[in-house]
Amino acid sequence: MSYSFYFIYLFVFILVSYGIIYSTGSKFLNELLIYFLSFTLSYFILSKKIKFGFVGRIIEKYYLLNNRNERLFNISAYILAFFVVLFIIFHFWFLGHIPALSSYLSLDYYGIALIRQSIIEHNSTFIKYMSAFALKGFLPFLLIYFLFKSKPVFILLTLVAVLYSLALMQKAYIVTVLAPLTIYAFLNRKYILTAVLSIIPFIGIYLLVYITNPQLRATEEEIALYLSDKDSTYLNKMYTDMSASGIKKNKSAIENLKTATEGVSERVFVTTGKASSYWLELIPDTFAYAYGCGYNFLAPLLGCDYKDYNYSRKVYDIVYESNAKKGLEGTVTVASFIYDYANFGKIGLIFSGVLLSVLFLFIQFLFKENAKHLIALNFLNIWWLSSAYYTTLLLSGGWALLILLYILFKPQLKKK
Repeated sequence: MSYSFYFIYLFVFILVSYGIIYSTGSKFLNELLIYFLSFTLSYFILSKKIKFGFVGRIIEKYYLLNNRNERLFNISAYILAFFVVLFIIFHFWFLGHIPALSSYLSLDYYGIALIRQSIIEHNSTFIKYMSAFALKGFLPFLLIYFLFKSKPVFILLTLVAVLYSLALMQKAYIVTVLAPLTIYAFLNRKYILTAVLSIIPFIGIYLLVYITNPQLRATEEEIALYLSDKDSTYLNKMYTDMSASGIKKNKSAIENLKTATEGVSERVFVTTGKASSYWLELIPDTFAYAYGCGYNFLAPLLGCDYKDYNYSRKVYDIVYESNAKKGLEGTVTVASFIYDYANFGKIGLIFSGVLLSVLFLFIQFLFKENAKHLIALNFLNIWWLSSAYYTTLLLSGGWALLILLYILFKPQLKKK
C-alpha cells in the first residue's frame, strides 16, 4: 500500500486528461506531461527521502496518553455522535423546514429551485461549515468507527446520514457521506453490506430527481392548477410549452433514470476535464496569470482583491454568457493542478506536482500500517481533486477533519 495514493490519483488524472484532450485535442498535451512528470518524479523520489520523524514522535506520545485514558476516548466518540445528531436537528430548526419534504409537497419547479437555493443562501457561517463538516467529516468517520463498536449506534447513524444528506437535496452528499463506509466494508469483506451501501446512493439520487421535478409526479393539468394560485408567470409559460424544460410529462421513470445515468457518466469521463480545458484556453490569453492572487487564502497577504482573480466565476461568465446576462451566477471548478497553472503557468504545474506528492506522502505516513482506513477515509477526497483545490478539500471540504479524527481515535479503531 506504500504507493496506493499514486495509483488512485493516476486514475483521476487520466480521466481529467481524457476530458481535456477530448475537448481540445493535443493542444495542451505539454502542460499535462509537465504536471504528470513533476508529480510522478517527486512522489517516488521524495518517498525515499522524507521520513516525517518529528511528527511521528509527537503522535506516539499522544497514543501513550490515549492508552492511559481509553475509556474516556470511547465515551467521547458517543458524545461526538450525539452532538452531530443534535446539530442536524438544530440545522432543520434553523432552516424552518426539511427542504426535501417541502419540495415534495410542492409542484412549483421554480419554487423548488428557491428551496434548494435557500439551504445555503443564509448568513450563518457556523451552519454552513458545520453542515459541511458533518457530511464530509464527522458522519463518514463515525459510521466507520461504530461499524464494529456498536450495531445500534451504527444503524442509527446510517439512517441519520442518509436522511440528512437527502434532505439537503444535493446529489453528491449521499455519495460523500457513504463512500468511505462502503469502501471500508468492502475491504473488510462485508460484501452484503457493501452491496446495500452501493445501492442506496442510486436510490437516493433517483429519489431527488423525482422530488425536484414536479412533471414526474403530476400531470400538466395538475401542475397548472397548482400554479394558478401562485405568482409564477415564468412557470406557467414553461408548462404551457413543456419543451422549454426539456422534459415531457409522460416520460417514463426508466427513461429519466437512463438520462440521469448518462449525465453522471458524461460528468465522470468528460465534464471535469472539459471544465479544465476552459481555463487552459482562457489563461493567459484572456486572463493573466494571477501570481498568487488567485489563491483565496493568499490574496489578502499579497494586497490583492481576490474577486479580481476569481477565475472560476470569470470563466463561467464567458463560457455561460447567456446565463450570466440573465444575472445567474455560477462557477467553473477545475482539477487541482489547474489552479496552480492559473497562478504561475507551467512553473505552477511543477509546483503543483511536488506539493501534491508531499501531501500524499504525509497522509500515508499518518496512516502507516493501517491500509484499510488509509484507502477508505481518503479515496473520495483524492477523487475530488479532479474538481477542487487541495486547501478547499482539506479545510472546508472536511478532509483534514477526517484525518484528525483518525489520529485522535486510532487506538480505538484498532480494537474492534
